[in-house]
Amino acid sequence: MWGDWEVAQRSGRGRRWDADALQAVLAAAIAGGDLHRADVADVIRPGDPTVDGALAARLLNRVGEKLRGELEDCFTWERRSRETVRITRVVDLEPALTPPAGAGGEPTTEGRSGQDG
Repeated sequence: MWGDWEVAQRSGRGRRWDADALQAVLAAAIAGGDLHRADVADVIRPGDPTVDGALAARLLNRVGEKLRGELEDCFTWERRSRETVRITRVVDLEPALTPPAGAGGEPTTEGRSGQDG
């Protein structure tokens, strides 16, 4: 945020996971007691092994330093789209939500048909 402006950057980069290397690291981590099978469920899809990148990234952020290093060796960064920057003006909604002075903030039935107010 800069003043009334919010600036968001997207790098356009993503991880390309090596499914075979990841499978080996996860199997070793399970065998060594560092992870449970439930921790890695659905990270690698069976058949022609493919990696669910979102689940792998979540796992990467949850593990300890040693295992994290091993997991980091299982992916490379690749460009997926152009880098973008989005600048948006931030609107302060607080004055619109604050009741006028003396109004007490109490809801009224004024203007409702069929009700006494």
